[in-house]
Amino acid sequence: MLPRDEFFLAALQATDLDGGGNTREKEMLLTTLRFYFGPAQGWGAVHNVSDAASLAQLDLTLRQPGERYEVLEQQTSLSSGYFSQNHSAAGQVALYVARKDNNGLSPSYFIYEASRNLTLYVGPDLLHNLPGHLVANALVLDGQYCPVESFTLRF
Repeated sequence: MLPRDEFFLAALQATDLDGGGNTREKEMLLTTLRFYFGPAQGWGAVHNVSDAASLAQLDLTLRQPGERYEVLEQQTSLSSGYFSQNHSAAGQVALYVARKDNNGLSPSYFIYEASRNLTLYVGPDLLHNLPGHLVANALVLDGQYCPVESFTLRF
């Protein structure tokens, strides 16, 4: 389940985000997440796009070499193999950020929020072959880091 509003991010500053990217990028990501979980969700602009077949395919993709889980483990303080273990609940909000360049397109940002076991994507809509469109997507994960729900905001 997604957080109902952005207030769980209230105490975070850009310098609190673990991982890649410069301070300006981290500020942009934190602002994007606050907008995503706050006004955009409140206005009904964040859509539940959960589909069992798509979620199963996403689970396979997230675990591929060079994809989200590996990139997060390489660019943040998350340990190697973190996403192959069972999730243990974290007490406080922690955002881990990784960046992936896209050959002349806007970069992709992978974010993991440990306390709510969410992974987020902010970047070009490569999944739907619409690289000129930006999206923010949140995946709600189960205890084995498999996506169980998917929510998308298109910019």
